[in-house]
Amino acid sequence: VGLLAGEINRVCNSLQIHQVVDVGAGSAYLSHSLYMQYGIRSIGIEGNPSHTQGALQRFEQLKKRVEAHNTKIQNSADHIPRPDIDLVTCRFEFESN
Repeated sequence: VGLLAGEINRVCNSLQIHQVVDVGAGSAYLSHSLYMQYGIRSIGIEGNPSHTQGALQRFEQLKKRVEAHNTKIQNSADHIPRPDIDLVTCRFEFESN
């Protein structure tokens, strides 16, 4: 996840992109890493509701970590913005003719 996040950050920087779509987001490990390491926001799309639930739990942990970080930091310039979450659970059914 860390290597992929670094590569996505490199591409986003070169193209001045500030938000990405994570298709097949799973439990949002990549989105979490992109946000915490690089400040890149993402919209996660996942087809498995249990994975989406895991992502929501990770988001709650992330919020607590950001709040704890910002409480410790005296200089507001070093504060991490409060994260937002955009998760979409999709289910597709394909029929063969």
